[in-house]
Amino acid sequence: MIPDKLPMLPKKIFNQDWTITVDQELSEDGYTPPADPVAEKCWFSGKAYQVMDAEKHIIRLEGVLVALGDLFPDIPEIAKGTAQKGAGKAYKIYRCQRPLNPDGSVYATVLELM
Repeated sequence: MIPDKLPMLPKKIFNQDWTITVDQELSEDGYTPPADPVAEKCWFSGKAYQVMDAEKHIIRLEGVLVALGDLFPDIPEIAKGTAQKGAGKAYKIYRCQRPLNPDGSVYATVLELM
């Protein structure tokens, strides 16, 4: 029997306060208005690694940020934005993934940061 939801990660690992802001799609005026920033408890893995994009350029990523649930349910695809830990360094969002539960709801928001 397949469960309806995936097992939740322990809440104690989501102990860092992050502020995440994403840019929405182009408006009629030709600029991307930022969405309202979201302050959330997240888990950050600061292990740096490299990926290759479609043009065969090597991009160095600084880490992965995980937050439970869907941070921006109204935005179908997150392409650009920033994530900042407290008053510290701001990271640019390279890619966003939203793994799903077996029932179709969003399990977590995974942001790859550079």
